[in-house]
Formats: sequence, structure tokens, C-alpha cells
Amino acid sequence: MSYRKEIDEAIRLRDEDKVAEFGARVKATIDKIPAIDVTSLCAVGAILIENKDYADALKCFSVAVENHPLSASASIGLFHALWNTERREEAFAELRRFLSISESEEHFRLIEEMRDAIDSV
Repeated sequence: MSYRKEIDEAIRLRDEDKVAEFGARVKATIDKIPAIDVTSLCAVGAILIENKDYADALKCFSVAVENHPLSASASIGLFHALWNTERREEAFAELRRFLSISESEEHFRLIEEMRDAIDSV
């Protein structure tokens, strides 16, 4: 089965609330996604974040950013994966890295949001 069909199957399992089967399918698929397919890496990473599997999401987004440094989606996903694994300094470093090579309102918004959250603590 192609990795794209496996992703579709994983999404179907998730939609049917078959959590264990979904988890196994998506984990088996991660290493099959070619580094060049930033769309699939980001889609699977987003699904993993949605399911609070931040470590595996981090794998997807790290590969995506490494191979597609100008991908705003990959950068935002990596930020969220890092943030949710308590790697806050690395998360902010990713936002700064991306903004040093490209412009993104979403990245600026995240910086403002996180700064406001830190200031309110």
C-alpha cells in the first residue's frame, strides 16, 4: 500500500474513533513519507498534534523544515510540536529562524500570543 493510501486509511480510522488502530497505522506511515513530500509530512504532523502525539509530530515537522525551510506550514507545525513538548526556547528559535528568511503574519501572531501568555503569568 502506498504511503498516501496509508495516510487516508489512518484518517478513516481516526474518523471512526478507532484510536489504537489509528495510532498504529499513522506511526507505521511516518517513516515511509518521502522528505520531499512536505504536504504529507505536514498533514500527518497536524493529525499527530491533534491527537497529542507530539513526539511523532516533531519527527514529521523536523523533516519537513529540514527539507523545506521556506514552508510556513512546516515551521508553524514544528513550533507547536516543540512548544507542546516543553521545548519553548527551541520553539521561539524556529519562529525567529523562519522570520529571518521569510515574512508570515501567522508567525508574528504566534510571537505576540506567546509573549502575552508569558507576561500574564
